[in-house]
Amino acid sequence: MRGWIIPGAPYRFGRNITLDKSFGFIVNGGISYYAGKRITTEGYESSYGGFMNVYAMPGIMYNPLKNGTFSLTAGPALNIYKGEASAGFGVSLLSNYFLSENVTIGPGLVYKKHPDTDASVGNHNQE
Repeated sequence: MRGWIIPGAPYRFGRNITLDKSFGFIVNGGISYYAGKRITTEGYESSYGGFMNVYAMPGIMYNPLKNGTFSLTAGPALNIYKGEASAGFGVSLLSNYFLSENVTIGPGLVYKKHPDTDASVGNHNQE
């Protein structure tokens, strides 16, 4: 996956961090591209092309430390696959520690749901 994420929250990043208020508003937006793949499952070959995901998720941010944040965001997401677009929904729970004014690291959980994108389940044996 290759992507570009732009979080935006006034006075919450870099040298502008103020701890006067622990909670604030954040908008997490970005574009991700997932490369396609050719796979073989139970002797059946299949392939799928790459797709793009565009999202904008507003939410809340908590600053417990001058150099650390937690954020919870949720909102719409758009998948684009072979020229077709489908709307979906995304949620993210992220934590960040600022290494410098513009660089952060930290773990997070991201869930995105789109129609008709569930994993294949069931019995594929032909009788």
